[in-house]
Amino acid sequence: MKSYENLKQSVGIDVSKSDFKVCLGQLDEQLSVAFSFQKAYDNNLKGVAVFLKEVSCLFTAEVKVQFILEASGVYHELLAHKIYQKGYDVSIILPSKSKAFFKSITQKVKTDKVDARLLSQLGVERQLDNWVPADPIYAQMRSLTRERESLLKEKTIIANKPGDAAWLASASHDRITIIVRWLFQLLL
Repeated sequence: MKSYENLKQSVGIDVSKSDFKVCLGQLDEQLSVAFSFQKAYDNNLKGVAVFLKEVSCLFTAEVKVQFILEASGVYHELLAHKIYQKGYDVSIILPSKSKAFFKSITQKVKTDKVDARLLSQLGVERQLDNWVPADPIYAQMRSLTRERESLLKEKTIIANKPGDAAWLASASHDRITIIVRWLFQLLL
């Protein structure tokens, strides 16, 4: 059987809170897509390090590889940053975009492994924009915004439960102190 040269390769990654599933897809000169590697890793520093070590041996060296992740709240961020730091191209796509692609494939089964394979297929079949990490100041601002939202929820709890107001007020005071410190660090 004749082997064909790879034209494009991508790693589809389905990320969840505790782990991430990976699939390597390659497009050859006959325009057929082959999937060769599927595995799950823990979504923590150790799991990401093991993944990057293992997956780097699987690529065709002459062909650039693209990593495709679906935006999943904050769960994909550690992995995306580590892949980017290694010098690889990373694409983070919106769930609505991946869902539209998945519908076009008419895949009936929906599991994390299947999602990783379909993300890999999306990477070899489409031209995706590369992701570039935001400036650290924006990450801090996002964190502060989330903290503010959390405080507003606590305020609502305090307003709705007057009997618990003293305890909740002291807990909120501690959190406000932390936020004020963060704000001073940002301003300095």
